[in-house]
Amino acid sequence: MRNIITLVFILCLFSCSPSDSSESEIPAENKPPNAPQLVYPADNSLCVDSEIQFEWSNVDDPDLDEVSYRIEISENRSFTNIIESMNTENNNLAVTLSEGTAYYWRVNSIDENDNESDFSKVFAFYVEGEAMSNYIPFKAERISPLNNEELTSSSFTLKWEATDLDNDDLKFDLYFGISENPPLIAENLDSTEFEVSLESNTRYYWQVNSKDATSKSIGDIWVFFTK
Repeated sequence: MRNIITLVFILCLFSCSPSDSSESEIPAENKPPNAPQLVYPADNSLCVDSEIQFEWSNVDDPDLDEVSYRIEISENRSFTNIIESMNTENNNLAVTLSEGTAYYWRVNSIDENDNESDFSKVFAFYVEGEAMSNYIPFKAERISPLNNEELTSSSFTLKWEATDLDNDDLKFDLYFGISENPPLIAENLDSTEFEVSLESNTRYYWQVNSKDATSKSIGDIWVFFTK
C-alpha cells in the first residue's frame, strides 16, 4: 500500500511540473513590408532629360526586417511590356530611357525573408523627344470595373480616365465584347464612361483608345466576368 501511495505522489509531481513554454509557443508570422509611395517622376509628367532619377518613399517593415525595392518600367499600364525591372536597396535609381516615348512605372518592397508588398500606384510620364510639337495622349486608365472583377448585374457602366500633356481635347474609341480582341462598339466618344448590356456567366474584354487631333494611344485590354 505504501508503494502505491509513493508512486501516485511521484506521478502527481511530474504532471504538475511546469511545461517548457518554448515548445508550445507558435512563432509569429512574418509580415510583408508596406507598399512605397511614388515621388518622381510625378504622375502625368514630362521629363526633358532621358536620364531620369526615379524616387519613391522609404517604407517601414512591421517586423523591422531589412527592406529592398523592385522598380518596374513599362510601355503600357498593364505591365505586359516591361522594359526595365531592377532591384535596389535605395529609394532612388537612375535609369536612361528612349526619348519621345510614354512610360509607366511602379515599385514594390521586399523584406529579407522574401515577403513582398503590393505594388504602388502606377504613374505615367513622357520623355521628351526632339522638336516635339504635340504629345501622344497617355493610355487610358481603367476606373471600373476592376480587372478580373466578377459582376452580377445585367448592365454596367464602364469608366476610365485619360490625360494629355498638351491638355488637348480627347476623344475615345471603345472596344467591347467576348473575344480577346474585342470589336469596336463606339468611336469618337467625348465621355469617359459608357453603359453596356451583359449576359450571365460570360467573360468580357474591353479596351479604350485615346486620341487627340493628331495622335492616338492604343489602350490595354481589360477583362471582367459575370455570374
